[in-house]
Amino acid sequence: MARCTAPVEGHRSSSAAAACPACRGSYGRRYGGYTGYGSGYSSSYSSGGSYGNSSGGRSSGSGSARPRWSRTGSPVFYTPAQVASLTPVRDAIEREAAGRPGLRDCFLCHAWDDRQGSAKQLHDLLEAAGVKVWFSEKDLGLGVPMMRAIDKGLAASKTGSGLTVLMAQQVSLEIAGNVANVEQEAQAALQKFLAQVERIHDVVGAYGAQGPLQVRHLNGHVSRARPVLDRWVQVAKVVPHNDGVASRAFRRVNEPRTPARRGKESMKDCVIVEAYIEAASQLRAAGMTAPMVFASSNTKEYFAPNTRHLQVDIAADLATVGIEYAPNWGAARHSLAR
Repeated sequence: MARCTAPVEGHRSSSAAAACPACRGSYGRRYGGYTGYGSGYSSSYSSGGSYGNSSGGRSSGSGSARPRWSRTGSPVFYTPAQVASLTPVRDAIEREAAGRPGLRDCFLCHAWDDRQGSAKQLHDLLEAAGVKVWFSEKDLGLGVPMMRAIDKGLAASKTGSGLTVLMAQQVSLEIAGNVANVEQEAQAALQKFLAQVERIHDVVGAYGAQGPLQVRHLNGHVSRARPVLDRWVQVAKVVPHNDGVASRAFRRVNEPRTPARRGKESMKDCVIVEAYIEAASQLRAAGMTAPMVFASSNTKEYFAPNTRHLQVDIAADLATVGIEYAPNWGAARHSLAR
């Protein structure tokens, strides 16, 4: 079904309406004899326009209609059929906004150095046009954790958070089978760290040092991390394995190519990589141009020894399908925001 271009490009002229794949069929009827609209709409030309169409909009010359949400003086007009189609969508958005007074139209992502320059100028222009914008200089208060505020801002924005999370089936299996043990190991490691901090405090205190290291923010850190993991699992789309993925993973192990290493059981890691590469390849073939990021903290397997750079072979494999690597969520966020 053809989609009307009016919401994006407008129908400011007869040529624009004629070029629209959804409206070009009615163009001849409207402009050739000014007939062909359904009941309830004027079928004759009126230079002053007529009022009272059934869509709740206002018709204006040549059978065009100005919907109720169109600002005064806007040059964009819609056909009555377009108004009838778009009005329910607009009503639904307005109802959602009424129930969420803090909802913003967009989230403004910018470089730190631009916050008082180009980002501020863009924010002011958007606000002047009636767009509700989440902007760090306005919405990020003193003493508020930055990452938490950004996450809340993204959640409160209608646009700007179009993030799709893909999780290889092998990863979901690993999480389901090992999350309890990992949670216990993390808690034990945290307790060991806190005990070391206490011993250091005792030593430096004996030498008269002031101001102990504050670690209160780590209390309950493991228990807080579990809901975050659960949320990622909930929103993720599982990438299933197939025979092709398994075959390529087996070949990667035998060669070996990153993340496979001799003397290490690497099949699961290779299955994960091949699953993501295949998914990315299919998405790119379907026309997707958005950035893709492979996030893994397993840098020991992916980085070249004693460096912070990917092994050459895995870098080439990811680049072939347009995937960037990120060793943590902060790096992934940075790559996606560029």
